[in-house]
Amino acid sequence: MALYRLRLWETQCCRASPADSVLQIARDLGIKIVEQQLPRESLYIADEVFFTGTAAEVTPIRSVDKISVGQGVVGPITKSIQQEFLRDCPR
Repeated sequence: MALYRLRLWETQCCRASPADSVLQIARDLGIKIVEQQLPRESLYIADEVFFTGTAAEVTPIRSVDKISVGQGVVGPITKSIQQEFLRDCPR
């Protein structure tokens, strides 16, 4: 089990971001973090996919290019991270 982080950009203003909180939550849950570029096709065969952002917080992705991710529902890892994020980072 690993959480793959796709770095789309990195600027000085984005260092303390929701993604940083999610990475710490994943570490606390014992999830290995891997930072690397992934081909788009890897998303098609992933068990779970989610994205983070200031407004999005932790948002599960159910499909990519009309192809279901995993079972097409929120997976247990995403749900755990989402719950911890909302508990630790209240609105």
